[in-house]
Amino acid sequence: MEEFIRLDETYLLQAAELFSSSFAGEPWNDDWSDKKMLENYIKEVSGGYNALNYGLLTDGKLCAIALGSIRHWWEGANYNIEEFCVSKDLQGKGIGSRFMKMIEDDIKKMGVAGIFLQTDIDKPSFKFYTKNGFSNLEKHVSLFKNVKRSGQMKFQLAQKSDLEEIFRLYKNAIAKMDEQNIPQWDEVYPDRATLEDDVKKNQMFIGKKNDKIAVCFVLNEECDEEYKNGKWICPDSRFCVIHRLCVSPDFQNQGIAGETMKHIEEVCRAQKYDSIRLDCFTKNPYSRRLYDKCGYTVTGYADWRKGRFELREKKL
Repeated sequence: MEEFIRLDETYLLQAAELFSSSFAGEPWNDDWSDKKMLENYIKEVSGGYNALNYGLLTDGKLCAIALGSIRHWWEGANYNIEEFCVSKDLQGKGIGSRFMKMIEDDIKKMGVAGIFLQTDIDKPSFKFYTKNGFSNLEKHVSLFKNVKRSGQMKFQLAQKSDLEEIFRLYKNAIAKMDEQNIPQWDEVYPDRATLEDDVKKNQMFIGKKNDKIAVCFVLNEECDEEYKNGKWICPDSRFCVIHRLCVSPDFQNQGIAGETMKHIEEVCRAQKYDSIRLDCFTKNPYSRRLYDKCGYTVTGYADWRKGRFELREKKL
């Protein structure tokens, strides 16, 4: 049984949970792990001047939300939707279209002229909105200017002069993993000789923040024999492999790994790779969560000295 309602503050927590879960996976991959940030955002988009928020209940459970406000213009008032989403397990069942029709019927009674919203043109949501009668305002563009200059990540090829700092980064990271009972690396691997060889072969990259190395990673087309165990998504494609991705403990929990993965994907796309492959230690929950969030699919497993590793791939 469906019930169309106007949301009030009592639904704030449910709305936040529905919103974050709806955009957590592909194709959005939004990271709302910072619950305070999520709470503030929902309050901001739902609590402004002339706020108007709708919800759809299915058997008493909130399954769809529209958060926004009425905005006045010389041509008439519009309902500006800041966020619109349907529970992931109910998408593709016509609920979104029915919910939008309910919203339209309600704002017509208020004398509102139209609905304005924004979405990404390359996402399924664009097709959904056009199917429901929305038009693409081709002369209307969204603009953004980044004014946060200090502290930005700068990615570059590692140099011989970076080696000592790189060694320290991996050593500190291994100590941190030992504290967390993640026996992934040790003094045997990745050792100094391996890292020196990475730099010598111009395949080690670093990301710097505030002039300090925050992350290291290796990119090449090489993989161990055990990669044959993977049932690869793109078996006959040109692929790049990520090795030894490591974030300094001083920069962990700051979104560095996610930012690095986005950078790697941009580089690989520019170099015309079809996919990216990597392996992930099964006892490292942080790496597994990262790669899940970034859309890397488990295609098989490999067993090495330290245990079992997942073989993952993402099509670009």
